[in-house]
Amino acid sequence: MTDWPYDAGIPALGEVLDAGRMAARIADHLHATGAPASVSVSRCVLEKTYYRPGRHLGVLYRTACDAPGSPPFEQWIYLRAFTPEIGRQRYDNAIGSVNGVRPHPAPLASVPPLAFWDDLLVSVALFPYDRKLPHLARAADPERIAGELERRFGAGTWRSPVMLEPIKYMPGKRCVLKLRAGAPQGKPALSFYAKTYPAGESGRHYQAWRSVRAQLDAQGSRFDLPRPLGHLEDLHTVWVEDWGGSPLLDSLGDPSWEAKVRLAAEAVAALHRSRIDGLPPAPSEGDILEVSAADLAREGAGVPEHPRLAAAIRARLEAARPATAGGAPRVPVHGACRAEQMLARADCATLVDFDAMACGDPLADVAEWIASIEFLAITGGLDPEPLRRSAALFLESYSALTPWPLDSRRLAWHVLAFLASKMCSVRQHLNVAAVERLRAHGEAWVERWMEVLA
Repeated sequence: MTDWPYDAGIPALGEVLDAGRMAARIADHLHATGAPASVSVSRCVLEKTYYRPGRHLGVLYRTACDAPGSPPFEQWIYLRAFTPEIGRQRYDNAIGSVNGVRPHPAPLASVPPLAFWDDLLVSVALFPYDRKLPHLARAADPERIAGELERRFGAGTWRSPVMLEPIKYMPGKRCVLKLRAGAPQGKPALSFYAKTYPAGESGRHYQAWRSVRAQLDAQGSRFDLPRPLGHLEDLHTVWVEDWGGSPLLDSLGDPSWEAKVRLAAEAVAALHRSRIDGLPPAPSEGDILEVSAADLAREGAGVPEHPRLAAAIRARLEAARPATAGGAPRVPVHGACRAEQMLARADCATLVDFDAMACGDPLADVAEWIASIEFLAITGGLDPEPLRRSAALFLESYSALTPWPLDSRRLAWHVLAFLASKMCSVRQHLNVAAVERLRAHGEAWVERWMEVLA
């Protein structure tokens, strides 16, 4: 194999990306290192990759496991493949940071949280071990959570055991878990989310979240921000209410999809029409252009078929860059307004993950939502026409609910900038199928946004 993503420096790259082979290898590893033979791996899904060409490849797998006498459970396993000269050294440097961490639930408690496969030069980390988030093991410890529940809500308000559901994990950066606990008869069960940050970051996010929620409540905003419940300072973790609903994209293709798109537009418009003091400024057009240009340079260098398209997009963005002032209103913006960041109920929708909330141009949020929907044609291989109709419906619904005019060139510039960064992301995360779609359809895919800026 000499075509992309072949990497002579990382011998195990192809094998580590093969979910089928890794499912068997992970099961063998668990049995060989302490898990009972009765534990089985029924599913192994590649959730995220982190790739530095010629240096290392990180692959996060979500495994579904079964064990007699235990409810089925999911376990994150993070594999890191290295070059021969640094592989064993990286593992030896990390092993001292284990410090008594043990995987859970119980069937995996005897498995070492960190190991090394010498034949592949791959380190194997079982959640909740994370060298850069050493507090994560305590934040995800059911017994520690039970103690916090009793301290905050009082004895008798909940019942053991505390159940943990993995939601989202970015090794070394953030982790989101859904926590559930039973309640005495006649009372609702507890259900909420726990978001763990690197040391020193959770406090400012919690305080900002509380302030935003209080200001929205005071002005009677129609935007329903999930409510922060508490801050576990020593665990660098924020607890957030379970807003309910389901991921917006779960409705894609269903008869309810158009109604859900309108609800999404209503939520974004409600956020933009609110008044929130104390927000930092959003990235300027210059900041956005700098990021996009760097992404496009990497994209062109990394995939031989893409330099011409990457160069054309960069030239168009530079030539059509909007003036920073530009007459655009400055409103509260989400800062990561993507369809996959939205939840929907029958009558309303909301956004999650408010860490990037700022004061900025509302069209940046609108453009990012549109880019996230249209990019599903590349990442998911979906028919682009229904996705474009969904983007148009979102834009039409949003425009009807906001007082400011929509500058089509400014919108197109932001959409193209977000699409440029997304192009780079599929290579960075080794999404081979998406890269092939970009090779085949990339120019046609961005053509209409390029034409608006011509």
